Amino acid sequence: MSYKQGEFEGAKWSHRLGMKGFHLFEGILKCIPMKLLCRMARCLGGVCWYVLSDRRRIVARNLRIVIDAQLKGDALDAVTKENFKRTFANLLASAKTATFKPEELKKYVTMEGYEGFERPSKEGRGCVCCVTHSGNWEILARIRVFYPQVKLYGSMYRPIDNPIMDKFIYDRRTESGTQMFSKEDGVKAPLLFVKKGGMMGVLCDQFLQQGLFLPYFGKVTGTTSLPALLSRRTNSDSLAVCVRTDSLGHWVSDMGTHIDYTGVDDSIIGHTLAINRQIETLLNKSILDGFWMHHRWKITQDFAPENPKVSALLESIQGELKPFRIIVVMPEVMDKALFTLPMIRAFKSARIDMQISVACPADQTDYWQNQEEVSYVLPYKNSQELAKELENETFYADGPLDMAIMLDDSTVAYQALKKYRPICFGGFVSHPMAKKAKFRVKFNPLHEGAPQHIIESFMGIAREFQLNTQRAELYPSRFQGGDKILISPISSIGTIEHWDDEKWKNLIQLMPNEDIELVGCKKDKEQIEALAKQWNLNCLVGSLDEISQYLQKAKVLFAVDGVLPILAGNRGIPTVTVYSSRLPKVWRPLGSYHRAVYHHSNCFPCYRNQCDQSDKCSQSVSEYDLLAAYRDLVDCSQ
Repeated sequence: MSYKQGEFEGAKWSHRLGMKGFHLFEGILKCIPMKLLCRMARCLGGVCWYVLSDRRRIVARNLRIVIDAQLKGDALDAVTKENFKRTFANLLASAKTATFKPEELKKYVTMEGYEGFERPSKEGRGCVCCVTHSGNWEILARIRVFYPQVKLYGSMYRPIDNPIMDKFIYDRRTESGTQMFSKEDGVKAPLLFVKKGGMMGVLCDQFLQQGLFLPYFGKVTGTTSLPALLSRRTNSDSLAVCVRTDSLGHWVSDMGTHIDYTGVDDSIIGHTLAINRQIETLLNKSILDGFWMHHRWKITQDFAPENPKVSALLESIQGELKPFRIIVVMPEVMDKALFTLPMIRAFKSARIDMQISVACPADQTDYWQNQEEVSYVLPYKNSQELAKELENETFYADGPLDMAIMLDDSTVAYQALKKYRPICFGGFVSHPMAKKAKFRVKFNPLHEGAPQHIIESFMGIAREFQLNTQRAELYPSRFQGGDKILISPISSIGTIEHWDDEKWKNLIQLMPNEDIELVGCKKDKEQIEALAKQWNLNCLVGSLDEISQYLQKAKVLFAVDGVLPILAGNRGIPTVTVYSSRLPKVWRPLGSYHRAVYHHSNCFPCYRNQCDQSDKCSQSVSEYDLLAAYRDLVDCSQ
C-alpha cells in the first residue's frame, strides 16, 4: 500500500471532520489516567447495557453459546452486563494504548509465553499468529515493543472508509516496523513474507461467509481459512494469541500457545478446526473479555453452503456440534400445515447440525410430534402459552434460536418470539410482521400471477435460502406398498365435498376382490362407523398420527378433498381424490401417483364449505370415473 502527496486534497469534509474529532478524542484520552479511564468506561458500558436493547440481545445470545445455553434471567443479565462493561473498558483502553510511548506501554502489560513466541524467529522460521478481539487488543498491534529481537512483523488489516484516518493508522502501525497487508490485495505478499521468516498476525474470530463453515465453541459458523492456508503453504508454525484483563487497567498478553495439528485431518479444513479449538481454550481463560457485540454466528440467505469435505468432517464430529435451530410457525389451517412437510425436509437435510422445531395450534400437536424431521413441538393458543413453551427447560437448554420461518397469518407467535429474537426471520411478504421484523426472506407466492401448488409456495421460501427443492426424497412416492384399499368418505372441509354414499357403495362393489377399509378422523367417528356397518367393512377412526401410521398398509387411498389425501401424499401413498370446491392444481398431493377427479362447472372452484347449487359438482363424478383413475395409476406404475 502506498500514498501519494496531495492524495487527500479532494477528501470529503466529513472525512476531515472525522479526523479532527479523532485527534481531539485521543487528546482527551491522554489526559485521563488508565485506571480512571477504565472505571469511566465500565460505567458507560453499564449505561449502554441498559439502553442498547438490540445489542444486549446479541451479547446474551453469544454468551449462551460460549458459556452455558441454560443461562437465563438474572444470571444471563449479570454476565451480559459485565461483558458490556469490559468491552467498553477495553475499547477505550485500546484507543489510549495507541498513544503510549514504548516504556509507558510496558507498565500496563504482562507477557506470558514469551519464549514460545520468539522461538520460531530465533530458529529462522516463519509463524502465523491467530489473533482474537479480546482484552486490550491494541497491545498486539504494538508487540514489537516487547520483542525487539524479532525482525519481521506483519499484520493483515481491512482499510477503513475514511482514507485520511486510514493513512494515519497505517503510518502509526508501520513506523514501529510492522508491515501491513490489506485483505483486498490477496495472499501472495503475506505468503512471501511468512516464507522469509516473518511473523504474521491474522484475526480469526470474525464471521466470514466465504470461509469454511466449522464449529467455533461447538456451533458451526463461517470461519476464515487464511491462517491455515498461510501455515500449510509455508510449512510454518502457528500460535494462538490472546489478551485478557488481569486487573483494572492492566492486561496479560498470552503469546506462546502452540497450535497442535495432531488428531485432526491434515488439510486446510482440519487445521482451521484445530485453530478454532485452540482459540476457544485461550478465550475460556477470561471469556467475558471477548468482543461479543457482533453476530459471530451470523446467518445469511446462503446459510448452508455446500462443501463435501467440510460435510464429511462435520459428520465425523456430529456428536460435538451444537444445533443450528430453526423454529417453523405453522399455518393455523391443518391442510396448509401438512403441505409444509416437504419444505421442512428441505431445511432438515441442508445441514448436519440442523434442528427443526414446530410451533403450532394444539390440534396439530400429535401429528408433528411423530415426524422424524421435527425435534420439538410447541403447541399454543396465544402469545403467553408460546412464551411458556419457549422457556421450557429441555427446549431452552439446546441453545438460542437461529432462524424463524413464519407461516402463520398473525402477530401472536411473533410477540412470543421477539424476546428470544432469532437473528433471521423468513416467511411470506403478506405476513403482518414482514416489514417491521425485517424478514430476511419475504417470498411472494403470487409474483408469477398464475395459481401454483401450496407446496410450491412453501418451497419458494426454501429456495430463497438457496436450498435444493428438487430432490426426490423430499416428495416420497411409491406404489403397491401395502395390500389394502382405504376409503375416506368424509371431508374435513365441509359438506360441499360430500360424495353420494350410494356411489361409494357402488365403487366398493366394483372391486370385489380387494381388501377395503374405511378411515376417518375422530370427529367423524359416528358417520364412519355407521357407513362401515352399512357396507360391512372394517374401519379405523383415530388421530391424524394414527391414521398416518395406518396409511402405510394401503396401496391406494380413495377420498374426498380434505386433510387425509394430503396426509397420504406426505407418506408417498397413491391417492384418487374427488374435488368439489378447490382447484386440484393447487391442493392435490404432489407426485406421479395421485389422481384428481372433478367436474369443471362454471362455479368451480368456489372455495366454499357449503353448496347452494341444485347440481353439485361432486355429483357429476361417477364411481366409474374413480375406478378409471385408479386403473390409470396401476398402468402408470407398470
